[in-house]
Amino acid sequence: MKIFNSLQNFLLAFGLSCILFGIYFLVSFSVKGTTGLSVFLRFMCLSGFGMVILFFSIACFKNYLLIFVGTNLVFFGILALIIDTNVSGLKLNELWPFLVVSSGLSLLPAGLYRTKRIKSVYLFPGIALLFSGLFLLPFSLHIVGLSFKKFASIAFPIIIILLGLILVIVFFYQQTHQKNFPYMNDDSEMENRGSEGDK
Repeated sequence: MKIFNSLQNFLLAFGLSCILFGIYFLVSFSVKGTTGLSVFLRFMCLSGFGMVILFFSIACFKNYLLIFVGTNLVFFGILALIIDTNVSGLKLNELWPFLVVSSGLSLLPAGLYRTKRIKSVYLFPGIALLFSGLFLLPFSLHIVGLSFKKFASIAFPIIIILLGLILVIVFFYQQTHQKNFPYMNDDSEMENRGSEGDK
């Protein structure tokens, strides 16, 4: 294939393959006994396919959405491998917040690849997903004695009240400092104005 004629693309493919097999061997060698073919195939179907998507999105398509999907699939495959090998002794109903964390972690490199710098439009949702997953994790692992349903029934009304207060404060602040108010314009609009000013 012509795509592998480039040394850079070959190095990328070889590097992603090394990461993929390194993760598999790291987890499988931590388990007593053999992991089995079904475990390997499930891991390769998720993480392997994710690495293939990552390779083509970086080397050919230059698509940030595919980077997000590929990175997520790699994380899903790692989570499936951890559950299948029982290396942690935890099941999916306890580890599911890691899926939310992986979505946040996948959004950050995808946004960075698209814009070539950190932008709030990708940074804030990525951090929000990351902290949401980390927040839910103690409840799913039963570290917190209180159930999430009970906690939500107490915290949810308080969160709504705080959100309302913040929005009212933002409204009044915007009325008095409209020109200096942050995030009123998209970053791309500010860049276009700057380039027009340079001309």
